[in-house]
Amino acid sequence: MSRKYAIALHFPVVLPQRDVWIRAAWGDVPVSYFQGDEDLNNSSFLDLKVNKWEIGSDEWAGMIEPFIRIEILRAHALVEHLGETEYRPPVDAAQQTLVVLELDEGGSELDEWLLKRLVSILADGNRLYCCNDGFELAGGKVAQAFPTLKEVQLKLQQEG
Repeated sequence: MSRKYAIALHFPVVLPQRDVWIRAAWGDVPVSYFQGDEDLNNSSFLDLKVNKWEIGSDEWAGMIEPFIRIEILRAHALVEHLGETEYRPPVDAAQQTLVVLELDEGGSELDEWLLKRLVSILADGNRLYCCNDGFELAGGKVAQAFPTLKEVQLKLQQEG
């Protein structure tokens, strides 16, 4: 199971507003994030997590919850990233934006579902790469197998 994905978006790309993206992926859930700009088009990163302990389970109280790190790489930052990445996705830095999503160490199957759900929103109509021992182009069946909003909400309720 991959805990890191990359999505190659072609220009002109317009990323969704942070709150719109979160609601589309997870519904109305309590979240924490590091990155002040609501407009992801003006951002280079976002660290994001669902505050599961606020959903209702004592099981999650006091647990360290992993963040999902989202890097939005364009132009010079993308060229630098590709130069540092041994196994990189084939993207054109002049024509594309690369969004890299990675789940922190730790976490549960639910956290992986939350990551996949975020990925699925941006992956629609774009090239999706999974990272295991390098970036590999994922077929359309990979994204289709990601959990739906309803499945994520049900899992949050069951585990909460």
